[in-house]
Amino acid sequence: MPFFDHLGPGADDYGTTPKQDVTLTQLGLTDSETSFTCDDAFGWSDSPPGVPPLESRVAGGTYTDLASIPPFLW
Repeated sequence: MPFFDHLGPGADDYGTTPKQDVTLTQLGLTDSETSFTCDDAFGWSDSPPGVPPLESRVAGGTYTDLASIPPFLW
């Protein structure tokens, strides 16, 4: 399942080549938990290249603890 960069400005503006990396920023330790933000906007699609469905998109600045299971893996 390839990941694709959101190139903006439109909601459906995605690149056609697979994404190679994701940039994370560590926010610090709070309540014995380290948190991060995902600096990149990206999505994944079962049928590349294509526009990822809404539930398969991650907005830039999204919070993560890197331990939660993302919905696409449920």
